[in-house]
Amino acid sequence: MDDRFYFYDEHCHWTYKPDLIKVFCLSSSIVNYLDEKIAADYEATLLSDWLDGQNATGLRLLYEDVLDIGSVAEVSAILSRNLSLISLRASQCLQQVGIAPRGVCMTFALFAEIARRDKGTIRNARFLIFSPNGVREIDFVMHINEIRKALNKPLLISLSFY
Repeated sequence: MDDRFYFYDEHCHWTYKPDLIKVFCLSSSIVNYLDEKIAADYEATLLSDWLDGQNATGLRLLYEDVLDIGSVAEVSAILSRNLSLISLRASQCLQQVGIAPRGVCMTFALFAEIARRDKGTIRNARFLIFSPNGVREIDFVMHINEIRKALNKPLLISLSFY
């Protein structure tokens, strides 16, 4: 298992960044259990293999950057802090899909963590992670607000700069 993603740094040198989310998910029995539970609860097929490749790794690294994750312990803390919100996020995403990738519970916990954060972090997540993947702002804000409501946090009106 290669847990590193190689890229050019700002000085055009080859460097790597560890894929902390993947390392945590592959070593965590709770992630495996939660993935199976989510798939069963939403009658979704849980994929047998981990989604691996440049796009998946790049997406995980974007989550790490946006949420300023610097260790596997921080990934674990994010999962623990957002356990109660995973089901809410699953209801937003898995109603019509029918397929759940491995690590889906962690992805849902990461989204809930984004919803906990300030508007700047939420905006960065929207533009760096969700917008390039075709998620409309209206849907993104609606899902963020459902989670913020569950957390008794102020709701967002929009993500505009004005």
